[in-house]
Amino acid sequence: MRSRITRHLDSVLPILLVGVPAGVAADEVAEPGAPPPEFNWRDYTVMLLHISAEIEHSLMVQYLFAAYSLGGPQVPLEHQAKVRKWQEIVLGIAKEEMGHFLTVQNLLASLGAPLNLDREDYPWGTEFYPFPFTLRRLTQASLATYVCAESPADWSGPEAERIKQQAGCAAGQDVNQVGALYRRLAAILADKERIPDTAFQAATLPYQASWDEWGRGYTRGERGQDSGNVPDAKAAELLILGVHSRDSALLALIRIKEHVGRKVLCEFTRTAAPTPVPIPTEKDGLEAVELLVDPLFARSGALDGGGPGGGPSPVLDEHMVRPGELTWGLCSPWQNDYRECACYYWAASRPDFVNVETDDQGTSVGNSWLAKEREPREYVLDDRTDSRLLSYDDLFRDWQGKLGFVIDGRDHIPDDASEPGPEQE
Repeated sequence: MRSRITRHLDSVLPILLVGVPAGVAADEVAEPGAPPPEFNWRDYTVMLLHISAEIEHSLMVQYLFAAYSLGGPQVPLEHQAKVRKWQEIVLGIAKEEMGHFLTVQNLLASLGAPLNLDREDYPWGTEFYPFPFTLRRLTQASLATYVCAESPADWSGPEAERIKQQAGCAAGQDVNQVGALYRRLAAILADKERIPDTAFQAATLPYQASWDEWGRGYTRGERGQDSGNVPDAKAAELLILGVHSRDSALLALIRIKEHVGRKVLCEFTRTAAPTPVPIPTEKDGLEAVELLVDPLFARSGALDGGGPGGGPSPVLDEHMVRPGELTWGLCSPWQNDYRECACYYWAASRPDFVNVETDDQGTSVGNSWLAKEREPREYVLDDRTDSRLLSYDDLFRDWQGKLGFVIDGRDHIPDDASEPGPEQE
């Protein structure tokens, strides 16, 4: 490999990071203030994706070398099974890096950029590379460098500090976290002013690497769900994601380095809120909870009896999502528009004031169509928080039982019923 010469592109220096004082490491902040003068935002993004590809390629090769440095006839017989399991785990991580490598190529293709199959052997480097490429056998020290490179941004504590110190001694420098690069990329790709929607070329999707072509025999979910080649060693999580839009690009970046299988901090109101709550400026009324992000889709192995090596499945995991749960709160169900149609909002395409009669004073009395009860007979002004009216949830869960028929402006009463009402079945 050629000698490593550090070239500090302006974009990875703190001087161009928004609100960051000099002396703060570039990988501590995700969002750059401006691209280097020799780049526009698209070209800068492509450069970062090229670095990502080189990092994934380098880690993949180093993991493979480390894995195959284990084992052999010199291992005592009583330890061979344990060492073989270690080897399978490291090989599984190397396979995951292969999936990341292909997904980065898909990101490049979606932007109409050239693919990058090279490894980290440019005659320059940046703070984004975790450590210089070195083929080393697997030891506690080399393992420490890999753990630090793959660690999340908030990794801390006595054990973390001990491993970081051990990794620094092994690498001869502080080990940079790979996630810093993906956080930078996500911040840029999320900004439509920097990367417009027109930059993403959906027509490239058929020509991108796909899981169906490269991922057979592996899982798409969290590693550890399916059996691998060695007893008690789990199959790798091979993620190969196609990219055709901004949302799919951000999903690919998140899946590579951030959330699946890790905890995320979520904030909830302390008491139940019947209507949507705006993001508050004061957080005193919020409760912060750490939740583990689980895969949404079931594995085919779970569908056919839990056999080893199950591939991906289009079936939602029944332990994650109950039937209809994904659409209960969305605007796509027809019940939303049906509930929102009102005479003061837009022309109602459903009954509104029913069972109308005129009393001796010439006043009209009747029922609101969406009223839960028909007594007292009154028109209830439509209010989505009024408990006297059917709610969205009522219609989502049991519209068949809650809504009746209206004929000639009056509730239809079946022959075998004696009382009118919207809940006739």
